[in-house]
Amino acid sequence: MNIPAMLNGLRRSLFSGSGGGGSTYAIRTLPPVNSRIDWTLEAGEIRTNPIVAMCLDWSIRNATSVPIKLYTKTKYGEEVEIEGHPVLDLLQRPNPSYTGDTLIGSVITDLATIGSAYLAIAQTAGGQAGELYWLDARYVAPDFPTDGSSYMVAWQYTPPGLGLSQRFPVELIVNPRRGNDPINDRVGYAPIMACYKEIGLVNLAANYTGAITKNTGATNIIVAPTGEGSFNPTEAADLRISIQQNVSGDNAGTPLVFSRPADVSSLGMSPRDLMLTDIDMAAVSRICGALGQSPMLHGLPDSGRTYSNYRESQRSAWINGIIPLHDVLLNALNVTLLRWFDSTGRLFLKYDYANVEALAEDQKEQAARAVLLFEKGVITRNQALKIIGEEPVDDGDIYSNELGQAGGAEDGDAETEPEETETPQSTRGVQQGQGQGR
Repeated sequence: MNIPAMLNGLRRSLFSGSGGGGSTYAIRTLPPVNSRIDWTLEAGEIRTNPIVAMCLDWSIRNATSVPIKLYTKTKYGEEVEIEGHPVLDLLQRPNPSYTGDTLIGSVITDLATIGSAYLAIAQTAGGQAGELYWLDARYVAPDFPTDGSSYMVAWQYTPPGLGLSQRFPVELIVNPRRGNDPINDRVGYAPIMACYKEIGLVNLAANYTGAITKNTGATNIIVAPTGEGSFNPTEAADLRISIQQNVSGDNAGTPLVFSRPADVSSLGMSPRDLMLTDIDMAAVSRICGALGQSPMLHGLPDSGRTYSNYRESQRSAWINGIIPLHDVLLNALNVTLLRWFDSTGRLFLKYDYANVEALAEDQKEQAARAVLLFEKGVITRNQALKIIGEEPVDDGDIYSNELGQAGGAEDGDAETEPEETETPQSTRGVQQGQGQGR
């Protein structure tokens, strides 16, 4: 009987969406193909890896710097911003224990490292959404019936140290998720979960280099007795300890003095020769890439660098790292959280990237495109204003060739307004200024 194959089949049957199941999360300890090493064990808690920690810190700091705004869509398809809404207050201060930045930062961490995040909705006495609490995704498990009669009924949360498991109905959990885990399709999957080998390699390389540095001066020395005598086991052990204590750490450089004749020779390798310098750089690049970033972003050597400058690496990290996570979070908030505040389905949340310097180039390109389309008569002034994020104007539903006819231009003003086509925004400003002058 092929026991491993049977266990794998049972595992997939119990924890896939097509079969029955239980209330325990699938154990993710299957070793990679053609590997005798359990790299998940070598990687350990991946958030403690220095490369992962740097990437997460950058993501959290920047992801929480972008404001979330609330909009409603009119019957004409226009988006109108709403200020002072309870859902915005809830996201700003989700509960008495921590702020919205802490909540969002924790969600970003879970999405980046696990692929799923969980926010529990605490109801008020009137049955409304009163508070939001982050649940650590590492300790959340899907709860579904073993007979396959229902895909999902609840979430089980079992944080370490408490010994208690809390059960949350599906409707009380906001669950941002990145795709489907190949082992358990009730939870998401983060690309970094395919990098356990790379994370483990970085950990092993750091441990090895640290050991060489700590033991410098003793690792490449051979001591052999001269004459007729030899070292007995006790003398050899005492001599090894004595050398380590005298030439390593704070005592590095202390002269060696032996009480009996001995030859001291070197293996011919210095600590620099023994250290691993470039072996982990490919692993570092893969780790950063899985988190949507590049080593260059953190000042790390990047042999495969394709970015011309640091600013370009920042822009790439926003586009490939932060914005996709924002989109996943917004989708869950719009689908699950907003239904507690809006029965019409017209409200929706959006991130405002207007003040993100790394994305400013995109906004300039959008403005240039709006100007070109307006000048060519492809879109109206209001459509151009919408592209660059400006509010429409009353007489803006006209094309560029209609500017002289709109508003009853006098004394040939339409022919003497060279600034009309610089940008949609400046066009509006020029016309408003001239109107006041009249």
